[in-house]
Amino acid sequence: MAAAGAVKITPPIGINLGGYFSPGRKAEGIHDDLYARCLVIGTPNGPNIAIVSVDLVGFLNYDVMAISNEVGITTAICSTHTHSGPDTIGIFGGRDEKYLEEVREKIAALIKETDSRLEPANIYFYKSDGSGLSKNWKEPDVLDTEIDVLLVKGKENTIATWVNFGCHPEAVGKANQITADFPGYLVKKIEKESGGVAFFTNGLLGGMVSIDTGNLENRQKGFELAREFGEKLADRVLAVGNAPPLDVRMIRRSGISVEVPVDNALIKYLIGRDQIQTLVAGLALGPLKIIFVPGELSPSLGLKFKSDPETMLVCLANDEIGYILPEEKFHSEIFENERRKSLGQKTGTIISEKIRWILKDLQQ
Repeated sequence: MAAAGAVKITPPIGINLGGYFSPGRKAEGIHDDLYARCLVIGTPNGPNIAIVSVDLVGFLNYDVMAISNEVGITTAICSTHTHSGPDTIGIFGGRDEKYLEEVREKIAALIKETDSRLEPANIYFYKSDGSGLSKNWKEPDVLDTEIDVLLVKGKENTIATWVNFGCHPEAVGKANQITADFPGYLVKKIEKESGGVAFFTNGLLGGMVSIDTGNLENRQKGFELAREFGEKLADRVLAVGNAPPLDVRMIRRSGISVEVPVDNALIKYLIGRDQIQTLVAGLALGPLKIIFVPGELSPSLGLKFKSDPETMLVCLANDEIGYILPEEKFHSEIFENERRKSLGQKTGTIISEKIRWILKDLQQ
């Protein structure tokens, strides 16, 4: 059983923008609207699961739990990580709590409405080739080029297309315009050609993975680069043929709370805490195992878990704790900038251990 829906969550002009440490960066206009897009899936005997993608730089576990408690069903909320949306973390200029309260209310209402109209569905999972689209600027030889696609189809229609691919949505650059960046163009093209609700989540993007402009006509940051990349990514998704449906007789869930020490002096000062409690979660749809990671996992850590072709890693899920880097490379010169946006050296090891635990739990 499945259904999908969307709701606009565009913030007001003047709000603090997130994604870059640029003091005083505020929204001066709206280029395109931001959305929360929701997919609810379940079986006749339950449980129902809500998966939400938001066009935001991040969404804290505090906000996720408030929504999950309100709707009463298991909810995973994943950020596209657009660098041209509001500061929802509180470290780029400050959170607008009134706006975020409205966003929580809209998402909760969206989940409840979507959950009320489930219909029989088949779920298909396939991978497309993203080679040449993205680039790991710090470890060029370590890159996840797979595009994960979850297609949900009703009896006569497409319900949802879920695209998961690791790449920073910063094609527009530091323009003070609200935009969903390339994920906005991606979903528009897929929805136009396939119908239903399309949504994007981020894969292994940490450390850091961004657009490879060498294969594009537009090489300067801006809206044309965002459009070209988003539509090229959509073309790769749409080009893949049909896959057999997953045998989803049972939906299994798993999750584990994690305490991560904050060794980064700047972040500790900004948040006023020396540790963060977050969540690593998992979902099994038949043979497919989906892992929800609460930050920006680097490919050198995440690829270790993707030797199983039926494993999907979704980053910036249920939280945003920054870059998750390999402990043994943490003090490398190549990660000088990324260290400033990481909780600390132990984060990668701690999160990796919990991912292993989740995968094992889902297989039992």
